[in-house]
Amino acid sequence: LFSVLLLPIFSRMIKLKDSVTGMVKLSFSLLFTISSIVAVGSFYYSEDIMTLLYPLHTEESGVEYAMRIDPSAFIYAVLMFGLIAMASNYVFGTLLTANGNLRQLNIVAAVGVVISLVLNFTLVPRIQATGSAFASVSAHSVICIAQVIMAVIIFKLKMNWNYVTALVIFAGGIFVIGYLSLSLSQNWILNLAVMVSGSFVLSVVLRLLNIKQFIQIIRTG
Repeated sequence: LFSVLLLPIFSRMIKLKDSVTGMVKLSFSLLFTISSIVAVGSFYYSEDIMTLLYPLHTEESGVEYAMRIDPSAFIYAVLMFGLIAMASNYVFGTLLTANGNLRQLNIVAAVGVVISLVLNFTLVPRIQATGSAFASVSAHSVICIAQVIMAVIIFKLKMNWNYVTALVIFAGGIFVIGYLSLSLSQNWILNLAVMVSGSFVLSVVLRLLNIKQFIQIIRTG
């Protein structure tokens, strides 16, 4: 859905030879903020989330249940960090698609498939599902980095170090907020809600999240 919304906007801007820097920054900030909060929240509360989704079986002991849930929680936490790369791909992949760089995107996708296959064949026999999770995140990350580099080169996007610094501070900040939220109360759902709320506040303070401006651009686009 996000790509469907962005594609005509990017296409129109490219056709009119308008600068896409502002729109890329705005859309990336929105998706990076949301996906990072989800990933970090899943990292700290993976066991609670998996326990909620998969309750104890009647014939299952506590030890057996822990042996089933703990690995699943870890795999879930790893996979959710791949969401950040996937969200970034929606922005830069859509931008490159609007510009007609399909050949380059196909090459990058093919490289990602090869990396995924190699890592799966290497890691799965050793660490099973955990290896597959790491392979997935690695492949998505490589594709993301490649698309960002392509976009920077093709569209001559300039590096805004203040913006990069804000992203780094935000990434570190939500880890701190997530860690502190763990000891707020005995109710993990309440703690997670506080973590999410605090993270969104941090994104606003750092001027990363501007939903109002994004909605305005969608309407006018």
